Amino acid sequence: MALPTLLIPVENQVRELDAKLLLGYLAARQGFPVIFGWKTAMENTMYRFPRGIYLAKSFAPQNLKMLKLIKGLGHTVVAWDEEGLIHYPPDVYWGRRITPAILPYLDHMIAWGQDYVELLETHQKPFPVPIHNLGNPRGDFLRSELHPYYHEYVRSLGDRYGQFILVNTNFPSVNSFDPELQLAKLDPTGQNMTLAKGSQGMPEGFAKGRFEYKHRLFKTFQNMVQDLSAGFPDTTILVRPHPSENFTAWLDLAKTSPNIVVKNEDNVLPWILACSVLVHNGCTTGVEGFAVGKPVLVYQPFPYEEFESDLPNELSTLCSSMEDLIKTINSVTNTATGSRRENPQVRLGKYLTAMDGPLASQRIVDVLVTLTDSAKQSKQGAILYGLSLVKSLLRHRKKRNHENKGTLRYSPAFQQQRFPELQTADLQRRIGRFREILPDSGLISVIPFGKNVFKLSSASKS
Repeated sequence: MALPTLLIPVENQVRELDAKLLLGYLAARQGFPVIFGWKTAMENTMYRFPRGIYLAKSFAPQNLKMLKLIKGLGHTVVAWDEEGLIHYPPDVYWGRRITPAILPYLDHMIAWGQDYVELLETHQKPFPVPIHNLGNPRGDFLRSELHPYYHEYVRSLGDRYGQFILVNTNFPSVNSFDPELQLAKLDPTGQNMTLAKGSQGMPEGFAKGRFEYKHRLFKTFQNMVQDLSAGFPDTTILVRPHPSENFTAWLDLAKTSPNIVVKNEDNVLPWILACSVLVHNGCTTGVEGFAVGKPVLVYQPFPYEEFESDLPNELSTLCSSMEDLIKTINSVTNTATGSRRENPQVRLGKYLTAMDGPLASQRIVDVLVTLTDSAKQSKQGAILYGLSLVKSLLRHRKKRNHENKGTLRYSPAFQQQRFPELQTADLQRRIGRFREILPDSGLISVIPFGKNVFKLSSASKS
């Protein structure tokens, strides 16, 4: 049975690449022709691709036009929310991350876990789009059997930095590469606030309150990094900014002390595995660190529950002052490794399906196979298809014009930060590591299909 083309876009390379490559690898091994790569390049050239299954990473209001276009080109849309593991309260989530207007353009949805299913069903039950509770490929890498994928990298980090303190930041809502993507912007005096594109769909009061809270926390985290540098002068304080942040504030800190290092290269998980302790506030890395058994601390000097992310903070040891943070770091780094207070499968089972048994990636592929017939039948009328084709071509031209005008979020510098250039050989090396650790592995060919876009296919089926 011929399977339809599976289109897998990747937006933030350091966060999504390995997980979606695993999914693409397993799909190609099962016979899917897979188009995999940079989301911007793929969406700008949707007119190039054969009709198939498009795996959307978000269905926020700003994605409505794109998903409508993709459906008009005859694709089946299967979606998950990349931000679905740690999410806003239900009344804020509905509006900020999803809107009823977008539901007609989704054919199927994939949930991270039962918590996410319940989030959707608080809006409407039964939910109008089929929900498959399968987990997420990013969760697969939290399982011990996939840790060998990063073993060499973890060793190299240890050789480079020794025992380091990892500080993960999470401030794109107040410190974005493009201020237009923040929740709000402050005038030069720092006194007057205007809402920005990042607040789209949020209640105004929540958006302003969250901006003020996160902005204050952002400034406090900068002071915290300097205090850690002084408190642990012989230890590297390694800061990993969120991939959508403006790195300038953190790079300026690194200029003040030789033991502050700012890095955002590759997936965060090997950095978590290599660190001696992880410090964060409201960051997904708090969940990831807990899942792999690392000491995880939340620096929370002025709690404000309405604007915080419950799950990662609840999984972390609370440090409410700088004195408390330094004391706790000394305590956990002097404690024998291997101790764990709680089984992560018990604590995370509601939030993250597939922490044991078949990988989430394999479960997703198995469901995609069952959608083959409907994907083949998802043909649009000639007029709608023709209009969508023209819109896709015009959209590509419009995006190129934005680049030429120097719009920050379309600038080469921002695109390079979110998706550094990817080479065929690099993908082949990563796939080679999958073949070493996964059973029944097959040979997968990787062929360039445009800048930072590739076609994956089973060598036996090419």
